[in-house]
Amino acid sequence: VPGDMFVANDPYNGGTHLPDLILVSPAFSGAVLIGHTVAIAHMIDVGGIAAGSFMTNAKELIQEGIVIPPVRLYERGEMNQAVESILRRNIRQPVETLGDLHSLVAATRIGAQRLQALAEELGTPRLAAAMQDLIDYAEERGRRELSARGDSEGEFTDFLDDDGVTGAPVRFQVKLSLREGAVTADFSGSNPQVAAGINSTLSTTRSVLQWCLRTQMAEDYPDNAGFYRLLDIRAAPGTIVNASNDAPVASRGLTAFRLVDCIFGAMAAMFPGRIWAAGDGSMDPLTIGGRRDDGSRFTMVEPVCGTTGARPNADGIEGVAPPVGNARNSSVEVLERAFPVRILHFGIAPGTGGMGTYRGGNAITRSYELLCDRAEVVIRSDRKKHLPWGLAGGSPGSPSLSVLVTQDGKEIELPSRHVFEMLRGQRLVWRGAGGGGYGPPASRNPQLLERDRREGRTA
Repeated sequence: VPGDMFVANDPYNGGTHLPDLILVSPAFSGAVLIGHTVAIAHMIDVGGIAAGSFMTNAKELIQEGIVIPPVRLYERGEMNQAVESILRRNIRQPVETLGDLHSLVAATRIGAQRLQALAEELGTPRLAAAMQDLIDYAEERGRRELSARGDSEGEFTDFLDDDGVTGAPVRFQVKLSLREGAVTADFSGSNPQVAAGINSTLSTTRSVLQWCLRTQMAEDYPDNAGFYRLLDIRAAPGTIVNASNDAPVASRGLTAFRLVDCIFGAMAAMFPGRIWAAGDGSMDPLTIGGRRDDGSRFTMVEPVCGTTGARPNADGIEGVAPPVGNARNSSVEVLERAFPVRILHFGIAPGTGGMGTYRGGNAITRSYELLCDRAEVVIRSDRKKHLPWGLAGGSPGSPSLSVLVTQDGKEIELPSRHVFEMLRGQRLVWRGAGGGGYGPPASRNPQLLERDRREGRTA
């Protein structure tokens, strides 16, 4: 009814992973329901056994945070105080999280108002017809452009280093078939789901496939359900790409990034000369959570945006989010002001990009010193064992690296995914992977080699 608003985060009931809260507001024209407006945002914390709700070794969904099925946050315009009270009691930083939640409330209300204004301007029947036309248009234009590329196939296999628990690599395999303007993606051979928070729901897998295909399409038209009609995804339930039974999914972003690499690897045979080599394969989000010296809680969730692989006609790009990522590197000054950390180094690691006719981007590196008594740290990196691959004869990029430096200077190398306690004065030195190269290294332009030396981009 008018004034209702729903909140949810259940990955198996419309959500993505628990930190993403979703607000849905119905929009009415008079008494007629004309649509819904939806807003989604990642929250700093939604409870669970780790600060930031990012525990890579959680064995089930409930350990990752509070699970919210679709419930009314507002009913007939009045806030459901019971729901807010439950949320407030189950999260570490309720002021920040609930503040962000109410910004979503404002966004969905404005969206509903705009939709209602359109209905008043166009009339409800005409608006409904226009919505349907946009969906049909996306399908028609997508099919037309994909058909013009002709039928083709591609297959590829890639890996996450491990699941963060058993140490076993996690396999991704896809076979793509483009036939008459539609795409079949068969993920048979991919890993079974794991008892760790890197599983992906089918909705995430579908979104990644859609994004990868759209990067190769020249026409700019609406992203909506029409384009999804062109996709046939074959992924068995209970696998890493179609998790079920409340498998943990908090770090499903890692899986999404690896899915991009795997799908792009298959697309390289279908769209020759248009696919980039593999980048660092992760936003390497780092979580440091604990209490300041005054006793107040803090949670620092920092995505470190690294590097891309080389392009068919240019070197890789450094300091940017990976494909399907939507973040950017945080300001050193902002981090140091907001959290009890000191950033000792932030830069580019020379010589870490894979060589080729075009060089992969060099890795990004940061070094943190803890300025409170203790904190829990969660590292979610990758490409330490399975390196970013090159294309067309290009070399792979260098591996990622995480090192804990104790107060007495002892260096402890850490695994790709790890949870540990960090103490005051200890340092965490982090480096992402370098991007893969493109084309034979012997074919690199000597002027580019000289530029690399001059700019300090080689080791």
